[in-house]
Amino acid sequence: MAKEELVISLDIGSNSVHGVIAKYNEDNNKIEVLAGDTLFSDGIKDGAVIAIQEAYKTIGQILAKLEKNQEGEITKKVIGIRGLLIEVSSESAGVRISENDTEVRDDTIQELVDKIEDVKRISDKQEIIQIIPKEYVLDEQCVQDPIGMEGEYLELDALVVVATKTNMTNIRKAIDDESPLLYYGYNSVGDVLVSKEDKELGCVLIDLGGMTTGLVVYIDGKIKHVFELPMGADLITRDIIKKLRVSQKEAKSIKEKYGSVLEELIEQDSEFEYTVAGTRQQKYTRKQLVDIIKPQVDLQIDYILNSLKKKNIDIDVLAGGIILTGAGALLEGMAEAFEKALNCVTKIVNFTEDDIIADKKLVSSQLYTTAIATLCSEYKNQILIHNNDNSKSSSILSGFKKLLNIVR
Repeated sequence: MAKEELVISLDIGSNSVHGVIAKYNEDNNKIEVLAGDTLFSDGIKDGAVIAIQEAYKTIGQILAKLEKNQEGEITKKVIGIRGLLIEVSSESAGVRISENDTEVRDDTIQELVDKIEDVKRISDKQEIIQIIPKEYVLDEQCVQDPIGMEGEYLELDALVVVATKTNMTNIRKAIDDESPLLYYGYNSVGDVLVSKEDKELGCVLIDLGGMTTGLVVYIDGKIKHVFELPMGADLITRDIIKKLRVSQKEAKSIKEKYGSVLEELIEQDSEFEYTVAGTRQQKYTRKQLVDIIKPQVDLQIDYILNSLKKKNIDIDVLAGGIILTGAGALLEGMAEAFEKALNCVTKIVNFTEDDIIADKKLVSSQLYTTAIATLCSEYKNQILIHNNDNSKSSSILSGFKKLLNIVR
């Protein structure tokens, strides 16, 4: 009997690595996450490897934990890439369809991809991680899926995700795999967790990480902008450390147990004890803690708003509002703070049991959101093809996979 095929997905975060192992459950037509783990690493900073031996050690430990007690065979590793060393730009290209065969086929899409790569003209120090289609135009008509359609000229407007080649090489070395499948993490999260309706209304997905925050802007159902800001929930932890003079571990625990962004959400104030500089006990109240947390959150919201304005993105016209995800979104009052400051609808999104099969605690932490979303990017075709038995649909999906998941 053949062993079950297992896939490991890793998310290279701000200063840690998050990993899950999963399989495709044919009975439910869903991804089944079997286990997850996360480890802090001195070898990782802002999505980049800064110490190869430390990163290699951390990732090796995670892989060993994920593989422990699994009966299947690891068939591939997929990696969610994020960080400030990622560059995303818009590029366009067009191809004339053969006069003898005017139907758009897989090789037509591949020719478009090749032209997009030529247009981008990356340097020797960079490599293309992913090409994300924004819009197809077939004979001056916008189309969602051109494969199988008749036409004379096909154009593509796409986002090209480019990474520093040395960092990608070091990530591969740390994973001990020369050819893992690489995905742009923020796109994977938006692709899975943002509804079609919200994309069509126009919205901003904000992934609140530790030291970086990713933004994906959707207008008229399409990605218009993707960028990243050097800030995150760890800065709130840092402010608690400075004010209360506690360790990083204790500050993080205080933030998660007692923290709130808005005082009005605290129905009944209460005291908690903490250890100052590892020597003596001190007391503080939840409302006092708001005075530490809220100023940092306000700064970050202002930074996000100003960054959107610089790109001429008007929040007021995006009826889908703000969509929050990531571990930073779990802080009490975060959604309310965004809604109050930006005067727009704000909600928090994450995976549910309708999306995947997984332990509720693993999913609810949001530490694994990017790793799971990256898995979904890889498994998406398998799930969709399962629902379409005819060869025409399978061909269309195959063509999309070539374009959506270009890996170098």
